[in-house]
Amino acid sequence: MLMLMLMLMFNAKASCQFIPIGIATQGSYGYQTKTQYDSLKIIAKAVLSRIDFHVGANVQGFSSLTTNVCYYQDLGASCLVHINFAGVSNQTYITFTLPFTSANFSEGTQQQFCVPIVKDAGSGLLTADGKVTITNNSTTATCYKTINSLTWTATLTKQISGTFQYFKQ
Repeated sequence: MLMLMLMLMFNAKASCQFIPIGIATQGSYGYQTKTQYDSLKIIAKAVLSRIDFHVGANVQGFSSLTTNVCYYQDLGASCLVHINFAGVSNQTYITFTLPFTSANFSEGTQQQFCVPIVKDAGSGLLTADGKVTITNNSTTATCYKTINSLTWTATLTKQISGTFQYFKQ
């Protein structure tokens, strides 16, 4: 129903893609990201003009990168990024280049984001969210297997996929 309503809001001739960006729910330890897309409360973001950045992303952490998807949309003071990287691992983490330098926050040294789809060869699709971190004044993002910064093995296969929005300079 939500998707139908969003689709009706746009001209049928426009190129439109809907990207689920996750749902935040309040739990006993504060806000937690919900990764179950079968919920009726899916939040969708209509991306009308996106730029393919998979070549410029310079993805590291794979000996063989079988899926290399990186799109972004410049939103002024921030940037919306959608990633899907998968392949055979040769490092315990994944890094990639961002299209814009991240903002400098005096409150902390980095921006952190949860991404909902993470796979590991040893356990398949993980139920916990992965994490993307971006250090202040940087164009490099680092991906981890869990929000606690646990890493993948440097062999076998791995994947991370999701959408996040970061503040830029």
